[in-house]
Amino acid sequence: MGFVKGRAIANNIWLAKEFYQDLDVRVRGRNFILNMDIDKAYKNIDWNSIYNILHLFGFNSVFIKLIKNCIKNVYFFIIVNGYSNGFFKSSHGLRQGDPILPVLFIIIVEFLSKGITNLFENTPSLYFRMLGGFPISHLCFANNFIVFTNAYVNRIHKLMNFFDQFEMVSGLSLNKNKCYFVTSKRVPNDHVLAIKDLTGFMHGQLPMKYLGVAIFKGHKKTFLFYDLITSIQNKFLS
Repeated sequence: MGFVKGRAIANNIWLAKEFYQDLDVRVRGRNFILNMDIDKAYKNIDWNSIYNILHLFGFNSVFIKLIKNCIKNVYFFIIVNGYSNGFFKSSHGLRQGDPILPVLFIIIVEFLSKGITNLFENTPSLYFRMLGGFPISHLCFANNFIVFTNAYVNRIHKLMNFFDQFEMVSGLSLNKNKCYFVTSKRVPNDHVLAIKDLTGFMHGQLPMKYLGVAIFKGHKKTFLFYDLITSIQNKFLS
């Protein structure tokens, strides 16, 4: 959703809230939600992975060479006491503020998104069970991913293996300090501990924030929106 014309952050929030309403639906293995954040996405991405992904998406060699020149032929210098001191060449990552960066990032995230979709299509038992809804494997906004799946440990293991493989290919890794999971209330405590050991993520509880907005079950309560209202008021005051 991020950086794509005609799409809004609110779409992700509404969809996520719909899924959270069905978190406790009865299903074998129970429902399970992973909220994941990619660590320093622009800084850590491997250049070769960008060129390979562009090739997989059908861009020709001339275009890829242009992108390669834009990324590789970059030098930086440091200003010390008002004077520039030497140059050093960039070796990986993308520059904040680069006008081509959002487009490249969309393509890279699309590659990851297609990989998750393919994994779920080949393993239908991974899908989160909704009442009357159609199956969605994940939502993404910029470097944030939320995955809806089944809480069986072997299925979570398969999902984590996929992310490990993506890290090896792209150089992008998950920021485990910002990643957490939410389970159905029907999942026993020993199962929750097994998931924590497997993923290394925190166990979250509702209500919680997703993209800055409170996600909760049941009727709206005023206190859930205090932080959001305060943030907006502070922006007006500044």
